Amino acid sequence: MSLVQPREVLERPDRPASGRVLGYLAQRRGAPERLGDTVLLQDIFAFKDEGMRDGKLLGRLEPTGLRPKFYERIQQAGLKLGPETFGYGRPR
Repeated sequence: MSLVQPREVLERPDRPASGRVLGYLAQRRGAPERLGDTVLLQDIFAFKDEGMRDGKLLGRLEPTGLRPKFYERIQQAGLKLGPETFGYGRPR
């Protein structure tokens, strides 16, 4: 059972001066066949920069508070990811 279809979830890298990091984890919104050449992305997680130490970038992926459209499939697959994983119930 596949949780997501190919290209439904996308990695959007960032390239800060210290090197490449995963900047965003996004999902594709809308069908390209209906939008022409436009692809809409919705960020699920975004990298929060916390500074540098020993020449390395520090930080973590933070949830944006938006529930991914494949969340029901995650639950149906038996994965135990509560809504707080995606930022529900947390102050912004």
